[in-house]
Amino acid sequence: GSNDFKYAKWMTKLSPVALASWHIPHFSVSIITNDRPWSLNRLFQSLKSSVFFGDKVPISINVESTADDDTLKLVESFKEKWEARGRVSTAFRVLRAGLIRAVTESYYPNDRHHHCVLLEDDIEVSPLFFAWIKYTTLTYQYGEKSDFAPNMYGVSLYTPRVNEIALKRYKYDSNTVIAFQTGGIKYMPYLHQTPCSWGGVYFPEIWMEFRAYLAARLKEEHITVHIPAA
Repeated sequence: GSNDFKYAKWMTKLSPVALASWHIPHFSVSIITNDRPWSLNRLFQSLKSSVFFGDKVPISINVESTADDDTLKLVESFKEKWEARGRVSTAFRVLRAGLIRAVTESYYPNDRHHHCVLLEDDIEVSPLFFAWIKYTTLTYQYGEKSDFAPNMYGVSLYTPRVNEIALKRYKYDSNTVIAFQTGGIKYMPYLHQTPCSWGGVYFPEIWMEFRAYLAARLKEEHITVHIPAA
């Protein structure tokens, strides 16, 4: 929109190579929802308040079979309000899938440049979330060779608050951990090995590899997985 320009200072930090790739990566949003219409509405409102810098951003809404009537009505009303910004598609499950399947099946890349933002219905996004996503994707995937991060599979929209891979989950302040490692710099981007469906964009080639791996695991096929440096 006309107000996007005042939020565009981050573009000056893009390298010439990254800026030249502006129209190559494209993004969609996938929302996973069930029966929390109040929080889903909060997410919808935050998306409508976000700045997309002229990009069309299609949204897919994946509705669980146990969704209530208020959620279904909210989804239908949102479709009409988003049309100017991108297409909205809706998938309604017949049988309950559970979170893992719902998230995994909510996105499959149309091509190698199709990136997807995965959002659960109990969060909201910053008005500038798309700026962060586009800047980091252009810089680390489409920018200078010196900036390319081969072991980077996506961009998070949150800083972790819980260690979810420990035998007993516990809360921690990831910003404080980073500050300790960097000599006091508390707020800065960093690489982290724990993905989550709360809010993040995933790169297409890595996501297809993950889908193939998960399909094999669900079929109980015998596979050997090697994770470097793990």
